[in-house]
Amino acid sequence: MRGHDMKQLFGIVVLLFSLVNNTPADEPVVTVTNQNLAYVRESRTVELKSGISEYQLSGFPALMDPASCQFNPGTDAFRLIDYVFDSDFSEPDRLLQRAVNSTLSVFSDQGQVRGKLVAFDGGYLYLETSDGTLNAIPRSVQNRIAFDELGKNYTGVPTLRVKAAGAGSGDTNLRISYLTEGMDWTAYYTALYDEVSSTVDLSARISVDNHAGKSFHQARLRLLSGSLHKAGGGGRTPRLQKSKESVMGFLTAPGEAKDLSEFKVFDIPQPVDLPDQQTSLITFIKPGKLKVAKQFIYDYQIDPDGVSVSLIGKNDKSSGPGTPLPEGVVNIYITGDQTEYIGADNLPRIPVGEKITIRIGQTYDVRAERKILEQKKLSDRSEQMTVQVELRNHKEESIEIVVNEPVPYYRSYEIVRSSHPVAEHNARSFSFKIPVSANKTETLTYTILYSW
Repeated sequence: MRGHDMKQLFGIVVLLFSLVNNTPADEPVVTVTNQNLAYVRESRTVELKSGISEYQLSGFPALMDPASCQFNPGTDAFRLIDYVFDSDFSEPDRLLQRAVNSTLSVFSDQGQVRGKLVAFDGGYLYLETSDGTLNAIPRSVQNRIAFDELGKNYTGVPTLRVKAAGAGSGDTNLRISYLTEGMDWTAYYTALYDEVSSTVDLSARISVDNHAGKSFHQARLRLLSGSLHKAGGGGRTPRLQKSKESVMGFLTAPGEAKDLSEFKVFDIPQPVDLPDQQTSLITFIKPGKLKVAKQFIYDYQIDPDGVSVSLIGKNDKSSGPGTPLPEGVVNIYITGDQTEYIGADNLPRIPVGEKITIRIGQTYDVRAERKILEQKKLSDRSEQMTVQVELRNHKEESIEIVVNEPVPYYRSYEIVRSSHPVAEHNARSFSFKIPVSANKTETLTYTILYSW
């Protein structure tokens, strides 16, 4: 591992280690990020031995990063010298690497070939048979390999072989923390929209995926929300398998997010089981009312003639829910005589006090048409354009449509004249709020001067 990568890794370990300083030694803690990475702290009972001895500690995730391990024996009678991570199944070719220069058998539709494994690559196994012939055998999922000489001399369970200098006797709790790939979490929101009261019943559950190669029983689960910087290169890709889904009814109330440097961490109050190769679903936010307003938006870069509909609310205590919301997927349903599904949206991370925007799709009865009426170059570094946007409302009620107009990069602009006042503007866009009566058409026209 390069020095820069080690510094980045050490930074993540130090940040995550601050989460669990006051945790009881016998309570495993799993802090899952939403970047396929988890920080685990657990403890093992070790019988002290005098002198230099090797301690074999098993039951670690196959995707554990051994370079991230930290050891805290809690006593001066145990002093770490070095350690080795041993797992013959952590990588697909690990057993083949160990079997080089030993005898094995390959079984295929053509029969059996037995010989000494000289070498292998992604396409072939190279076996030298007893008569001195070198055989190149294609690697195939249909072939079966018997590792004759390895026998039972392999490490089926990921194991840390720890060499330490000990003094005295008795048991000690060795606390071990490490990073592992193969664990991730996602928030899934449910939004029940009541159009009459202009409210949304917003709830959420957390989906925790465990493909790390280890089950965690009765663990304290913490969820880290934010964009951690990770060093690139050298990362292993977890081997995904078909998941089972276990639903757990643990509840957490809104407002339990805690600050961790520039991130948020969410504690799940009850211990949870996180079985390996399974997805666990945990109730995260109980249903609560969110006041919303329906907003019609036309943006020709998203859809040249369609008008989208969004529900706009605010994440505060008066409007609800008033707690930091992690990013995730929100499924939207409309309530009434029957509850119907009406779309989904991706929700970004939303701090307290920020706007909540849930896009529910396009409106059926409103159309738009944008035309450039005139475009002329005034100089080598400027041009003027006149734009017309026709908004047609076929609904039986009056509405207001927000017309978003983006500004090309590296250009400044000035609205020379317009049929309607500019509602909002910044360096990259400006917008108009256009009232359109029921079954009527309203036309926006504006002239803009670009310079660069």
